[in-house]
Amino acid sequence: MNIIHRPEGHTEPQVHHVDRANALISHDSRIYERAASTQKRIPSVICIRRSLAALSILIGTVFSVTGHAQIPAGISIIDSGPPIPMTYTELDAGPAVGDIINSHFFPGLNFYAHGNYWNAVDQLSYFLKRPAYTAENPRQKYFLSIGHYMRAMIYFHHSTGSGRLTFAREDFEHSIEWNSQNYFSYLELSSLYLEVGMKQEAIATLNKLLAQKPPPQIDNEAKSRLKTLEPSKNPTPH
Repeated sequence: MNIIHRPEGHTEPQVHHVDRANALISHDSRIYERAASTQKRIPSVICIRRSLAALSILIGTVFSVTGHAQIPAGISIIDSGPPIPMTYTELDAGPAVGDIINSHFFPGLNFYAHGNYWNAVDQLSYFLKRPAYTAENPRQKYFLSIGHYMRAMIYFHHSTGSGRLTFAREDFEHSIEWNSQNYFSYLELSSLYLEVGMKQEAIATLNKLLAQKPPPQIDNEAKSRLKTLEPSKNPTPH
């Protein structure tokens, strides 16, 4: 099963980041089982090709984007794709006040996948400001962790302005607080620390990641980065 539409021939790096979110969500796909069975009854369906994804987001009605982007003062978001309309999903994602997951979380991911970062921040910020709306959802921590991760990626990689890295750092940290097994947040946070010259913090973050005993690919990546950052701890072969 799939998630959100990936534009034909689209190779922008933001799709890779959405794929990461899809992989995180697919950690437990049981809450999405009803999506596939209802797909034929929904008039419009959009997909993102991802073999690891265990979702099928179903579009209902298409609306024009309105609202007020919740972007911190002094930060400019840099879009990389043409504008797309607001799309709402009809996925059985579990209990949520006002169907906030379908009306804000998944639309935010869809905007991100299409390079509409300004609107992605708008939708994700609305969702993240209201954790009480998903308090009864058994998968709340996954949704909130992914939401913080995706917004952090926008501040880190797709924005300019004073304070953007501080907001990115806070979101990566919140992502880990909600779900300590969101391994990508550790990797990105370590990269952020290195960008601002905080080498020891980057090393500490990577060690925290390894303590979570991540999958081999993530484990190897973290160890490779540590080897570069701590060459003195890697004895030279004789």
